[in-house]
Amino acid sequence: MTEAGDWAEIGTGWDLGARVRLAAVADWLPATTPPESQLRAVLGTAFDRWNAMTSAFARGRMLASRALLRAVVAERLGCDDSEIDIDSEPGRPPRAWRGTAPAPVAISLSHTGDAMAVAVVDSGASDVGVGVDIEASDRPIYTPAFAAAVAHPDELAQLADLDPDQLNDALIALWTIKEAVLKARGTGLTVAPRLVCVGLPTRDTASTTRNVAAPDGHRTRIGTTTHHGLRISAAHHWRNHA
Repeated sequence: MTEAGDWAEIGTGWDLGARVRLAAVADWLPATTPPESQLRAVLGTAFDRWNAMTSAFARGRMLASRALLRAVVAERLGCDDSEIDIDSEPGRPPRAWRGTAPAPVAISLSHTGDAMAVAVVDSGASDVGVGVDIEASDRPIYTPAFAAAVAHPDELAQLADLDPDQLNDALIALWTIKEAVLKARGTGLTVAPRLVCVGLPTRDTASTTRNVAAPDGHRTRIGTTTHHGLRISAAHHWRNHA
């Protein structure tokens, strides 16, 4: 379970302060099911949830995603992935440990279908967060009701200025950015996406980074792009000590 599969680095030109990796589930699965000791090493606190799953695909995706997380963190820290444990519980961001101490990184995971994305950023303090979200770029999600649930009033006004054939692409981009931002801020969807305003990406900003409004004393920076039929967005959130 220590042999790394393939991944692609996303946003190499982004000024984000975080690194984003994209991988396929199949590339991170072992050819045969490993013994329980190895499964527990990879899955950590998620082992019991994995063991209770009835879907072979869901089990495979969870196993692959934890293997990817361990490998990305190990690469960031310059160690072997056998030294890394991932603590992951439903509704909470994953945390990485190196031995018995928290690893000095913040991590985030997203998946859709057979694709997985991981974001990692150095974090010497609890007030640093990272978030990543991916969706198929052709997924049909636009409805007026869903747009109203996702978009801030200022963003709804921006959507109203678009041609109908642009609405679905714009809402997918907006949705992934909101998910990434809320993950990075540590709230997830306990905060309604419509309460956070990030603005629609334009042609000029769709593959670059920019700052968005954040709570007092904090900064949030986002990057978004499309890659191989996926919309990928990432966010880095930290306290501005300057």
